[in-house]
Amino acid sequence: MSDPQISIVIPVYNTSEYLVQCLDTIVNQTFRDIEIICVNDGSTDGSFDILKEFSDKDNRLILINRNVASGSAALPRNMGLDLAQGKYVMFLDSDDYFDLTMLEKLYTYAEKTKSDLVMCDNYAVSFTTGEIKTKDTELHYEYLPKNEVFSYKDIPDTIFQISNAACWHKLILRETLIHYNLKFQLDTPILDDIYFVNLLLVLSKRISVIRDRLVFYRTNRYDAQTTKIEKHKESIFLAFMELNQYLAAHSLYEEVKVSLQNWTLATMAWWLYSIGNYKVHFELLDLYKKEYFNKLGLMDIVPGTLYDGPERFYNNVLECDIERSLKVVLESTLVPGSKIAIYGAGLFGHHIYELVKTHDKHHIVIWCDKNADKIGNSLIKHPSKMTDCDFDAIIIAIADYGVIKEVKEYLLGMGVEVQKIYTI
Repeated sequence: MSDPQISIVIPVYNTSEYLVQCLDTIVNQTFRDIEIICVNDGSTDGSFDILKEFSDKDNRLILINRNVASGSAALPRNMGLDLAQGKYVMFLDSDDYFDLTMLEKLYTYAEKTKSDLVMCDNYAVSFTTGEIKTKDTELHYEYLPKNEVFSYKDIPDTIFQISNAACWHKLILRETLIHYNLKFQLDTPILDDIYFVNLLLVLSKRISVIRDRLVFYRTNRYDAQTTKIEKHKESIFLAFMELNQYLAAHSLYEEVKVSLQNWTLATMAWWLYSIGNYKVHFELLDLYKKEYFNKLGLMDIVPGTLYDGPERFYNNVLECDIERSLKVVLESTLVPGSKIAIYGAGLFGHHIYELVKTHDKHHIVIWCDKNADKIGNSLIKHPSKMTDCDFDAIIIAIADYGVIKEVKEYLLGMGVEVQKIYTI
């Protein structure tokens, strides 16, 4: 086929449960002038067979097979990019699915505005329930400028705040990637897209946005790469360090410093509170305070340049302890008046319960433990009673990592949304 207008690059690793729906919504796009580059990254669950079946039926699908998994999406994405021939390129995930008009709308708008980057919005689809939500989407409209087409120069203090560091809702002019030799970061097994996406926001000369929700993004898949955080806690540093070094080497750092420092701190907060292992959590907290903050240029912050959430997190890290860490969740993450459930009634659980109880901004609706009948405290209920409660967040007040993992699986099995689950 002649060079397509759009190259779609899809890394695939053990997503057979979702892959057919994903590919169906790509091959049946109303915009037909595409190539679909699928890189099977050592899947062991039958994903390759599904890809082969689709490639046999549609000559637009190019199949690359790797026998050994790379451990992240970076390598297969880079391999796909090297093969891409389209005027535009889009990196999609194999467990998501898409509005059938997505490519047509993005392409038409890119051509109309002569943009080298066009972003759309998305729906969030729960892995556990399949519920489709309009919250937790990629675009943050409050930070977007009024201009139809813009660049970082229009909003240097908030450029990184306009979108999360995801690549799957962005149509990119391939010439931009070629010109800057922009690739996904290979030396970090998680967060490999932070370097790519954030640099893209700075290097793109013309950025535009479609507010249509065109991607159905599956959130919080329990076996997805984000659950590897505890094994690769250093990834947060590696990702932002390489980004900082590039911006500094190309005299861009000072221009976007305010936005970058706020974005770095916000991401570091999310990363820290994604860790369920009590020991690893505080190991990372110690690294933040003693090493990472300094090396990432976070010790020379100009007073008054931090937004509320990042500033509270920043101050808490510099004076870190259990009480401070819990305070970050209660004051920086949860909205005032949140209804809280506490899971765990051991020594650590009692400590957390007393701390939360004294916090006047929130209300404890249930305190539970699977051994409630043996504890002999009328305040403590069995976890099955949680189904009778309406809560905004559940704090797992347990110090043992193995037990935390079991509790998370139990809660997810009950239908609790993973974004409501916090560990201290």
